[in-house]
Amino acid sequence: MSKTRILIADDHQIFRQGLRALLDSCDQCEIIDEVDNGDAAWAAIIRQQPDIAILDITMDKTSGLDVALKVQTHQLNTRIIFLSMHNEIKIIDRAMSAGACAYLLKDEAFDDLCKAVDLARKGKSYLSEEISIQLAEYQTFRTAAQLTKREKETVSHIARGHTNKEIAAILSLSVKTIDNHRTNLMKKLNLHNTAELVRYALLEGLGV
Repeated sequence: MSKTRILIADDHQIFRQGLRALLDSCDQCEIIDEVDNGDAAWAAIIRQQPDIAILDITMDKTSGLDVALKVQTHQLNTRIIFLSMHNEIKIIDRAMSAGACAYLLKDEAFDDLCKAVDLARKGKSYLSEEISIQLAEYQTFRTAAQLTKREKETVSHIARGHTNKEIAAILSLSVKTIDNHRTNLMKKLNLHNTAELVRYALLEGLGV
């Protein structure tokens, strides 16, 4: 298999050069360019069409997120790996939504980056186990705004320990309707049991 052509974009020269030295030690990697800002990263992606672009989130002129969105919008083949100090789950969610195939923190081991690069070459994605769990929880709870008023009422009563029969009586609905609401809620929120539904309700302030 031919070497993976990689672009590095980071506004810290020492970090950028250190990363290049590490990746140069991998037989399967070829660093074709390194740049220090988002505009230069986008220009290099257009000009050189790397297999993988390793981007920081915060860079001068254009952010890494905006570069990833441009790659996504133009349907380019370059795969995006974010390597950042930002561990806020909202930023990670935005990065993955922008089409990134991996998100790593700068304090993670080099082996994790190698794994991400190898999976990216194969068209797959990579997140550490910790980030995967946090992201799944965030994406689940973020859907609260998508619940209908009736669904929120149902969740609230479930969190208070009411049975479907009791909820039906309180809301003047049939038990079958409440059964359907509960099933739809579990599916919409990607939850698997009542305990998870109760935890969701409490975190979203729907159980009081």
